[in-house]
Amino acid sequence: MRSNSLARLASAGLAALALAEDLLFYGNLTYNEYREATSVLGLSAHIASDAEWRSMTSSDFANYKAIIIPDPSCGSLNQVAFLDETKFAWGPAIAGNIILIGTDPTFHSSSRPGALTLIDDAVRFAAAGNGTGLYFSLSCYYDAVTSSTVNSLSYFGTFTVRGRLACYNDAHIVANASALMALDDADLSNWSCSVHEVFASYPTTGLYGFEPLAIARNAIGEGVQTFADGSTGVPYIIVKGATPAGCGNGIFEPHFGEECDEGPMNGNPGSGCSSSCKCTNGAVAPGVCHPVPANSTYNPTLSTPSVSTPPLFASITMPPPFTRSSSVPLITSSSQFSNSSLSSVSTPAEPSTTVLSTSTSFMNTSSMACHINTPIHRPSNCFTQSLYIRFA
Repeated sequence: MRSNSLARLASAGLAALALAEDLLFYGNLTYNEYREATSVLGLSAHIASDAEWRSMTSSDFANYKAIIIPDPSCGSLNQVAFLDETKFAWGPAIAGNIILIGTDPTFHSSSRPGALTLIDDAVRFAAAGNGTGLYFSLSCYYDAVTSSTVNSLSYFGTFTVRGRLACYNDAHIVANASALMALDDADLSNWSCSVHEVFASYPTTGLYGFEPLAIARNAIGEGVQTFADGSTGVPYIIVKGATPAGCGNGIFEPHFGEECDEGPMNGNPGSGCSSSCKCTNGAVAPGVCHPVPANSTYNPTLSTPSVSTPPLFASITMPPPFTRSSSVPLITSSSQFSNSSLSSVSTPAEPSTTVLSTSTSFMNTSSMACHINTPIHRPSNCFTQSLYIRFA
């Protein structure tokens, strides 16, 4: 009898260990991200009920390779209220790659193959790091607001997004990672409005320093940046864990948001400079990172991220408190994966927004095929704006 009990305990222990390789989803928020992860990428996944999610500790969340928050087919902010309400439980567990997507890939995935490529690569990227990662589609949550803070991400710093955008359709990739190499500019472009929200500001330094992955090329307004490949635009997909264009050449270039650049030493054990050219333990001088203490559990104090828009870079010799921004791509949804039965979640008070003047300098294009049949994808307000994305 005792041996049978031990066998059952051993089996349960192996099952628990298997969870470390799984993805974690919440309730009915599965959509195409769940299908692609399990049927295409071959990853196992656990779906936590609301009660289970709210009972989980940071250690529980850290058992998974990544937490996946899908696009609920161009949903509303109340559908992810649980994220904000539990951020101090799941936030500390996120030690791996993070990808934040300012568009709705499930919505577009039935008619835009590139949307599925984005889902596949982004989920793979989130699960590929040396700790629990995060995939978070901002869907259409901020499409109708001029400016808003993303409260659910405040554990990592201050993130400000802009909605009420022109119809950006040219995407350009400005960073790379091995898990993202299937994605190219064409996959993200020409979705009949590829972007719902752009990142006007976000943390760019230290342990939670983010980099633009994809930009709305030639987009204007708060958050516009110039990149090492000469492109200009506003980020709509940002990541932690990728390598921006120009990083790794051994040349310290603060005007592109670098805190350091040790060339091939970037990201190696003992180097304080990450593969994203960020000083993970803080900088002691421009271009010089605090050394990694030997045999210690050094916990760096992160510098407060700037929330102002960086200027177009000309002749900067000292690293500014860099802020990055970006535009968001759209993805189609497959009706067979529509989660109309999503359980209701109490809606938090929406953060107050600052009304900014909107630019009207975009070109109206009658040949643009615009989103239809939803309030957000409105055909009466269509503009074309170039957006390219390239991995360095």
